Amino acid sequence: MDSSTRILFLIAIVMIVSVSSFLLNGSLGFMTKSLCNEPIKDLDGENRLRTADEQMECLRIAAISEAMKNHEVKANELCDEIYNNAVSSKDYKLKANMCYTEIAKILVDDTICDKIEDTGIIFSGNKATREACKTQVGHIYNALNNQQKICTVVFVIPILFVATVLLTERRKKKN
Repeated sequence: MDSSTRILFLIAIVMIVSVSSFLLNGSLGFMTKSLCNEPIKDLDGENRLRTADEQMECLRIAAISEAMKNHEVKANELCDEIYNNAVSSKDYKLKANMCYTEIAKILVDDTICDKIEDTGIIFSGNKATREACKTQVGHIYNALNNQQKICTVVFVIPILFVATVLLTERRKKKN
C-alpha cells in the first residue's frame, strides 16, 4: 500500500470509530424525567422552575428519549403522565397524543396508537389521530422490512468504493 491509500484507510477507520463511539456512548442528548424537575436558566441567567407547558414538553422529549433507548414501559409512563395532567386542557391532550404517536413510530408498535384520544385540535395541519398514527407506524414497519436496501446503501456501496480505490491504486503500481 502506498501512503495515499494508507491515509484513506486510516481516515475511514477514524470516521467509523468516531461515529460508533458517538452513537454508543449516549452523547445524543437524551432527556430524562429527573432533568425535567430541575430548574432551568432564564434569559437573564437566573434559575427558575419550568412552566406547566415547559414541563409537559420536557416530559414528551424524555418519553422520546426513552423510546430511542428502547424502554417502552418508561416511554409509555411519561406519555401517560402528560395525559393525566391533561384533565382540563385540550393542548395537553394533544401533547399526549403527539407523544404516543412519536413513541409508537420510534418503537414501531401500533398498539400504542390505541391510547390516542380524539381532541379535535389540528397540529401542523394534521390531527393527531389513531388512524394517522397506525398508518405512519405501518409505513415505518414496511420500510424496515426492506432493510436490505438500507444495508446496501450504508455498507455495501462504501465497501465497493474503497475496494475500487484500492484496486485502482494497485493497477497504477503495476503499470
